[in-house]
Amino acid sequence: MSKETKTRTGFATLVLVALALAAFAAIFISARGGVTSGGGSTERRRLATLEAILEAVPTAKPERYRVEYRVTGTASRASLTYENETGGTEQHTVSIPWSEVMFVNEGDFAYISAQNKGERGSVECQILLNGKVWKQAKSSGAYVIASCSGSVGD
Repeated sequence: MSKETKTRTGFATLVLVALALAAFAAIFISARGGVTSGGGSTERRRLATLEAILEAVPTAKPERYRVEYRVTGTASRASLTYENETGGTEQHTVSIPWSEVMFVNEGDFAYISAQNKGERGSVECQILLNGKVWKQAKSSGAYVIASCSGSVGD
């Protein structure tokens, strides 16, 4: 299932839940004789119940993740390819160690590959989600590649 389909399905579910809760609240108030303008304690309880029901409806905002790409190893330089915060691809040659932090939505794809630019040494890539190692790979030798990837939140 694509990210867009998941988002639409999740949003549609939230809308249906909200409509069901609103219908339940309307039936509840109607069955109790409606809301009177007298401002009595019964009216306040009914309004408090309705507010509690409406507050229980979750928001449709996707969860955000702090993603950190890290490249380490005994090699001195690496050629990197990685997916950036907007979903584009970036390529750079960097000195090791190297890191980059970004914030992405649940379901976004995270990817980094690091190629050793020398004839000896190792390269290791890691993807951290909210500060914890989520994906990692290591390669040793001349011009080897280590790559890490996955769908954030899976």
